[in-house]
Amino acid sequence: FLKEGIGGIIAPQHKMPSMFIFSGTLIGSRDFGGVEISLNAGLDLGLVFGELNPTSTIDLPLVYHRLGVLYNGWGIHSGVDIEKKIKGNFDIFIDFDILALPGYEGVFSFENKILISWYKSEELKLMTGYKFVAGEYPYGSDTRILPYIPVLETWVPIIELQWARNIK
Repeated sequence: FLKEGIGGIIAPQHKMPSMFIFSGTLIGSRDFGGVEISLNAGLDLGLVFGELNPTSTIDLPLVYHRLGVLYNGWGIHSGVDIEKKIKGNFDIFIDFDILALPGYEGVFSFENKILISWYKSEELKLMTGYKFVAGEYPYGSDTRILPYIPVLETWVPIIELQWARNIK
């Protein structure tokens, strides 16, 4: 990400310290006649071990509000997911999310995603769709519609711990 000239995301003069983001989310799901609806809400905490230059933000939709917790110290997120089998091997997934950085420049981002999936088997699934992003950024308001491109993010070190229980 640190690169001089074209292609760099973070200007090379910035020294980036070690950083961690901890995110906790409560999720509740229920099936309503073949339509599964999930509500979620959570808290994000950003820990920075060293000095983080406030001008080193990545001011791009999908990135700014996720990494903003490192600059703000915390953020909140909430959303709703709707999933339904359409016909045969086709499913639709609709998601609405809001990410907020209370008290920080570029306070919120609203995201909407719609995916259509086709299952050939348990091993093969094809998806297509879009992601709509609208939010506030240091440079002002911005809106984007992005094509959904399935990518395996093997370059991002993610450790995820999950636990769940059914509440009747």
